[in-house]
Amino acid sequence: MKRVWIIIIVSLVVGGAVAQESTYSSSGFKPDIGAKGVAGKVGMLYISTKDIGFTPGFGVWIDLGNLSREIGLDAGLEYWNGSWDESGGTLHKRDIAVYATVKYETNIKKYSPFLGGGIGINMYKKTYPEGWSNPDETKNKLELHLDMGTVYSLNEKIDLEGRIKVNFSDFGTYGLYVSAIFKTGQSQ
Repeated sequence: MKRVWIIIIVSLVVGGAVAQESTYSSSGFKPDIGAKGVAGKVGMLYISTKDIGFTPGFGVWIDLGNLSREIGLDAGLEYWNGSWDESGGTLHKRDIAVYATVKYETNIKKYSPFLGGGIGINMYKKTYPEGWSNPDETKNKLELHLDMGTVYSLNEKIDLEGRIKVNFSDFGTYGLYVSAIFKTGQSQ
């Protein structure tokens, strides 16, 4: 099942790249797909499950360009790890997520607020203390998410971003992230 979702996500990205060859729109903008920037992000997440609560998270993502002047694409990788005490032992749960996001962006001087949504795959692992009879659990879940935030242009090569991300899989994850975006190419 994991392979199917990876194939779907890759197909969407490749399909977007093929759209780059389409004719110009009435505004004269041609889709500009490709790696336009690489970012690292750190944040605080609220995990709405089993006593984890707040935990730090981090990740990396790539700005994949624009399908139109207002529609942007990005994809990335996120990680968080949480633990809680239960019946004389500490349980650990971690998540590695791979995702793609489509966002509607506007420009207001040096700021670019956005609202978006996307799809991804969460790969969870739950680890039990030694001596417990429970085997470690792993599962992969489809993620739907909503994003909103703003990008501030620091200079020609670096942007800063603040983002709120809400994930919906088997439980909710609410994240507040700050990113530094290092531009590798220029959008139109």
